[in-house]
Amino acid sequence: MLNTTLVNAGDDAFLPRLQLRFPSNLHYIKVLDAVKEKYVSCDISEENKTIVGMDCSVGNLYFSSGAKVNISFLLDVNQSSSAGDISISINTFGDNSENEDLLHDNSATLMLPLRYGVDVSVHGFVTPTSFVFGDQEPTPIDCYTETFNYTYKVVNIGPSKSLNTEVEIDIPKILSPYPYRLLHIADFQTSLGECSIKNGSITVEDDCEVPRSSLIKELVFFFSKTSKRKMFCAHGDDLCLTLVCRLGDMDIGKEATIQMEVKLNPTVLQLTPGRHGVMLIESTGIITSPREDPHTILLQQTPIAQVRNDRPIQ
Repeated sequence: MLNTTLVNAGDDAFLPRLQLRFPSNLHYIKVLDAVKEKYVSCDISEENKTIVGMDCSVGNLYFSSGAKVNISFLLDVNQSSSAGDISISINTFGDNSENEDLLHDNSATLMLPLRYGVDVSVHGFVTPTSFVFGDQEPTPIDCYTETFNYTYKVVNIGPSKSLNTEVEIDIPKILSPYPYRLLHIADFQTSLGECSIKNGSITVEDDCEVPRSSLIKELVFFFSKTSKRKMFCAHGDDLCLTLVCRLGDMDIGKEATIQMEVKLNPTVLQLTPGRHGVMLIESTGIITSPREDPHTILLQQTPIAQVRNDRPIQ
């Protein structure tokens, strides 16, 4: 909404007019007050492909001395516009002759800051949600015997385009403090953009020969009260296995689906101490781009989706 105030500080002004110039990505809708719609009459003329002119007549034949009127214009912005400052020029004049020394307050220039208002959401789920382990069987050739399929959906709710959209999915790759690899990402794909696995600096042992618990520790665990452990890793932690997906620019309503196949070695979960009756494995998807800057406003601060095996691993 553009609010203007027109004041006549001199003699009666004949045929007063108000002139606006603004970029073509702004659209004039109407004068807000129904009474002023009759009092103010505007004609739109597109001067060229980038600048739009709007000439408005105010009142009837004259604007009396000392008169003051507030005029509010409802404008809309093209959703495909780029962020930046929009310049709006306002000028008023009449058919009277006016001293050039008094023309300094007949015009004004306003800067309208145009920002991207971004609201990107991320949601996820995993199948299956649980599996059972426990018996220490001989180590198979391929020790990553359990498979989980993670699906994350990223949606740009709007009201603006989301530029350089990026999502990072974190999942714990070891059972801290042990160095043995708990899981690895076997496959991944995205319906938009591309994904890659971020290499961490922590050393991980991929050997399937994971130490076995002694008989005494197995007996203690068997007769102990069932407990629960939540396995997660903080974003940016070296304990995370991270999938980075660069989705690019997402228009309003655009949706991207990220699918990730994870293979897990259940023998790592049986390491003692650290073993619990129920082990919750949590994966986190976080929007890392766009970030708030002078041209971008995040309507939802750091959208996060947490996906876990919520009835897993007995």
